Amino acid sequence: MYHTTKNAIFCADFVIIPSIPDFLGTAGLKRLVGFLHELRDQFLQHDNQPARIAGIVFNMFSKAKKSMKLQVDEIESYIEETKHTKKVFLKNAKVFHPPITNLDAIAKAHGQRLPVNMVFPTHDASTNFVLLTKDIIGVLNGING
Repeated sequence: MYHTTKNAIFCADFVIIPSIPDFLGTAGLKRLVGFLHELRDQFLQHDNQPARIAGIVFNMFSKAKKSMKLQVDEIESYIEETKHTKKVFLKNAKVFHPPITNLDAIAKAHGQRLPVNMVFPTHDASTNFVLLTKDIIGVLNGING
């Protein structure tokens, strides 16, 4: 798996990282940033710019859990602090919004093996995915970072 991951990062222009806004997700994210920073030197030796992080997509988010909001805030601050020093983030990298919440509609659509917007086109879950997609496209349109 390690070599497959390195090869994918070597070939990619950018990565979007899915994460859960909890302690382990935050720790894993910071470890992944360190991993990308280490790969940077290896890739630059081969005249290749390593993939940089375009942003983070949080899923399994619960508005009722204040700890999750705190983790999102921590990662937003971490991105702003880190993108100027480690150069593994695009200059306009961010936490994409809205986060994906644990809604029954998503699970039901998944159970039918269909996108949520096909099963529940007017549900909040569908609207959130449209908004999230627009946010990601906004960052990728400015990819010269």
